[in-house]
Amino acid sequence: MLPCKRALKYMEKGNVELLLTPRRTPEREKFMYYPSEPIHIEKTVLIVPKGSSIKITKLDDLKYKKVGVVGGYSYDPEFDNHPDIKKIVCDDDKALVKIFAYKRVSVTAGVDEGAMRYLFKQAGIEIEVAYVFSGIPSYIAFSKKAAGGRGKIFAEKFGEALRILKEEGGVKKIESKYF
Repeated sequence: MLPCKRALKYMEKGNVELLLTPRRTPEREKFMYYPSEPIHIEKTVLIVPKGSSIKITKLDDLKYKKVGVVGGYSYDPEFDNHPDIKKIVCDDDKALVKIFAYKRVSVTAGVDEGAMRYLFKQAGIEIEVAYVFSGIPSYIAFSKKAAGGRGKIFAEKFGEALRILKEEGGVKKIESKYF
């Protein structure tokens, strides 16, 4: 595990051949091959305790509620800049789970629904998604510099294999073990 900036630099320089779950951007396409199929869709979400009476249909529903966030993350421009949402800032997602468990916040924001579900499940906390901001595809990408022409072939073959796995239900079966 590396900080995102360092991992991207390693890909660009060719120090590593493969990177897990980068988002696809024109800038990154200059030094990475992407498969045709995303590994998953990262959904930025707001999480509440399972069975909670908290209903969120618009961000104004969060007025004056304490919402756990990670410092430095961007969730959604409207949410990030909303003046009436009381954000309790944590260092990382694991810290969010702790303050949620101790009821220091009633809502937690997460930039990746799957990762958050996994962390809450590990902590034995039942949750539900109350609001979805967006869904952005993330991939397994291959370094153009490190992998060369093989990287393009790997990306093509990986994309096709992943598509088939999804169609046959294999991905859902694997995910069910973790989320």
